[in-house]
Amino acid sequence: MNTDTQRELEKIFMSYHRALENFKLLNIKTRTNKNINMKDLIDAIDIMNEKHPSCRWKCQNPDSRKHYILAEGFYWLLDVYYQQEKPLIDADIEFFITRIQL
Repeated sequence: MNTDTQRELEKIFMSYHRALENFKLLNIKTRTNKNINMKDLIDAIDIMNEKHPSCRWKCQNPDSRKHYILAEGFYWLLDVYYQQEKPLIDADIEFFITRIQL
């Protein structure tokens, strides 16, 4: 796939594998300072969906069984779940206040 096209699509959604690659490129770690693996990512996405069930941040392509995460869900994981500076609830509130102001 053309990299420009891929970049444009990633502004909307990306596969779980691509999200994991992006976390590795950004050197994002878990709260225990370990590299994020696929199980960690799936657990984080499950928590994201439990906390915000009305937000549709993940989807599945029924034809290929591939799972995708919307860009806003990726940013939630990056800015809220995997950040290490604030408690999760404070980062969550700040994330949505920022999104509302945009």
